[in-house]
Parts: sequence; C-alpha cells; structure tokens
Amino acid sequence: SSNQTGLGNVVQWADVGEAKIQKMKYERGRLIVEQGGYYYLYSKGELNAGKECEVIFHRVMKETNAYGKPIELMTSKSNRCWRNKPHKSDDSEGEDLRNSFLAGIHRLEEEDKIYFVVDKIEKLNLGPNESFMGAFLVSQ
Repeated sequence: SSNQTGLGNVVQWADVGEAKIQKMKYERGRLIVEQGGYYYLYSKGELNAGKECEVIFHRVMKETNAYGKPIELMTSKSNRCWRNKPHKSDDSEGEDLRNSFLAGIHRLEEEDKIYFVVDKIEKLNLGPNESFMGAFLVSQ
C-alpha cells in the first residue's frame, strides 16, 4: 500500500528487515504485547530534511487499557536543515537524509499497543532498513 500512515501519523512500517519482535504481534503499524514485562523498545526513522529548515518530532507511543489516551514513552525533537554539499551526486540532489533513533526499557502489560509517529510524515523514507521499530522482552 502507498499509504504510509494510519490515524494520527502512525507509521505503517514493515515487520521485516531490522524489525525484531518477541512476545508481541504486529498489526497495522502497532506492536501488541502478548506477555507483560520489561521490554527494550527501539525505533528508527530515516528522514529527508529536504530544502527547508524545520523541527521534526519522532515519538514512540503506548496505548493501554488502563488509560484513555496515548502515552508518549520516548521522543526525539530535532531541527533538520538542508545543506548545500559541494560534491553531491545527481541522485542525491535535494536530499539531506538524517536518522532519528529512540531506544529504552519500558514496563508493558498484556494488550498494550506500541507504535511510532513522525509529525512530518511526508519526510519519512519507508523501507525495511530505513524506518522500523522492534521490541524484545528483557525481564518479567
């Protein structure tokens, strides 16, 4: 599908490549916890800063039955500005690729949903090694 996001800029990443999940299932850009415990969560987004300067947010969010609205677990806020490079090749003209990486250990309960959002979703490069997330159980 060419649609990169769901409701609220949820990134529809592919559960292949660098995305590794343990004790979870994947559904429409979200990881659904099958067993409660402490999980190491990580998310990477490759962004094309383009030709204008702007602030780009990359967030890992949690939806839980215990709380009525999404909870922000991790966030990256960065100023992305395109720079003229003296030796750029034709295929990279107009691109200024940057990576945003978030990682941390969080307590998750069964049926919690984890996902990531990027506010300037049109700047995100999708692909199994460009934009993904993963999680694995560290301890119960």
